[in-house]
Amino acid sequence: MSLGINRDGADLQQVKADIAEGIALYLQAKPEALVVFASPVKSNSSLDYDSIYKELTESFPNSVFVSCYDAMDLVYGVDGNNAFYADNTHPSSEGLKRFVNYIVASTFSVLCLSTIKLTNSNAVVVDPVLPSVVVESGFYRLPEGNPEVNDGWRRLQEIAIEPNFTIKVDHGGNKFECIFLTEAGVLVDSKNSVLVTGETYRTVNVPANAYLMRCQVSDEAVLYDTLNYSVSVEYDIALVVNLTQAEINVGLDIPMTVE
Repeated sequence: MSLGINRDGADLQQVKADIAEGIALYLQAKPEALVVFASPVKSNSSLDYDSIYKELTESFPNSVFVSCYDAMDLVYGVDGNNAFYADNTHPSSEGLKRFVNYIVASTFSVLCLSTIKLTNSNAVVVDPVLPSVVVESGFYRLPEGNPEVNDGWRRLQEIAIEPNFTIKVDHGGNKFECIFLTEAGVLVDSKNSVLVTGETYRTVNVPANAYLMRCQVSDEAVLYDTLNYSVSVEYDIALVVNLTQAEINVGLDIPMTVE
């Protein structure tokens, strides 16, 4: 789990307290778990995470601090394989598996590693195009994003999405606000999509914890309807796949065997 990495400008003690609270809650559910604090941490913050993690190691008896030199580059620096990324920044599920395998292989003894068996997931290919994209009358009132009735506007029906992905939105309208909400419909964030040079589509990054997206389309409904525009909304990736363990661990020294 990546805890506290988007806390630029936050107080060090508050970040440490928040991370400690998250770990404590996890250990309530999984009291037998070993907590591994892996350093260095890639963050948008200038906070000294090494000092935070080392202090937290003393607070949790069943925990260790591991210094993984260049861990992020080793884990995610696989040229030409987008399966390790959900977008241009965040790891996909396959990237996270690769990261966990690397941390486990760097943490446990050879004797212990010989008892750990990795399993291959069933291959899955997911169409990046999101289904059921519908243009309808009305708009979303900002900042909350609540739907409003208005025949002079067009909007997209609410779309179920996954957090931390980049979404390509191509609707041909003149309004570009995207509102992101939790599964329960609570506002997470709202922001404009960004035009991609030489393309008709625009991109927007889905925040963490956002599972629903509402998009404005146009405040010129009559003109927009004459366009008969072919609307599309899709993830900015070619495929989402379950790789084999051999593919996940390419280039790494992972001594665990595969069942």
